[in-house]
Parts: sequence; C-alpha cells; structure tokens
Amino acid sequence: KKMYFYLIEKIILYLFILLPISIIVGVTVSSIFILIICLLFLFFSYKNNYWKWVKEKYIKLFFFLYFYLILNTFIAENFSHSISRNFGFLRYIIFIAAIQYLLSKEKNIKILVNSWLIILSIFCVDIYFEFFFGQNLLGFKHNYHLRIVSFFKDEPVAGAYLNCFF
Repeated sequence: KKMYFYLIEKIILYLFILLPISIIVGVTVSSIFILIICLLFLFFSYKNNYWKWVKEKYIKLFFFLYFYLILNTFIAENFSHSISRNFGFLRYIIFIAAIQYLLSKEKNIKILVNSWLIILSIFCVDIYFEFFFGQNLLGFKHNYHLRIVSFFKDEPVAGAYLNCFF
C-alpha cells in the first residue's frame, strides 16, 4: 500500500516537472495536467487522511475568497458564465496545496529545479537559435519580423513565458 502512494507522489512530481512543456503545447494540455495533479492529490489526501493542508492560513484565505466568488455568482448578470469561471477557481487552491506538499520534500525540490533548468535552457537555446537563423530548432519559421516565437510556433509569447519563470 505504501508503494501505491509513492507512485501517486511520483506521478504528481513528473506532471509538475512537465508543466513548462505542457504550457508550450497548449492551454488544454496544461489545464489537463493541473486537473490530474489536483485529482491525484485529493485522492492521496483522502487515502492517507492527509488534510492538514486545509488548515493552512493561506488555504483558508483562498477558500474564503472562493466562497465569496461563489456568492457573487448569484448576483452576477450572466450566471452561467460566472459560475463556470468561479467554480474552476477551486482547482487552483488544490493545486497550490499539492505544490506545497510536493516541495515540502527537499529531494523533490532538487529534482524539480534541475528538470526545469534543463527545460528552460533548451528553450533559451532555441530562442537564440531562432534569433540568429530565423527558425527554431524544430525548423519552424515565423511571420513576425522582430518577435521570437520559439516552440510556440505561431504565438510571439516566448519572452512572457520566460518572464513567468524568472
């Protein structure tokens, strides 16, 4: 049974490691990664009776904000749009708790930092390659005169992507 929970922790860690790549692939993929991380973390919490994360001050604050958003949904002009947007906020609360749990182990921090450094280094090499040769490492050319798109193919957001990590 212990090995089963170890496997869940590893899957969460690997999904989190691959999160920068999933963002490049697209919003749908990164949203699916986040959803899977949240569901696995909730399952892990339920099976291990690990609910101390709910008692953290910042999590309580986020839950308060979440319930406030839900209450505002009932007075919103467009209920269906508001409920779908506000209901989805819950996944970010669980995602933050999953990250906090994951980073509570020093070995996970080392693995994550090293993995993200490799991913971001490849991304930076691709940016310089595209700057000098007009196409990225995969051969994609772009239609933006002074903008780098890198692995994003048709979106000039490479700088914003890097900025989010720094």
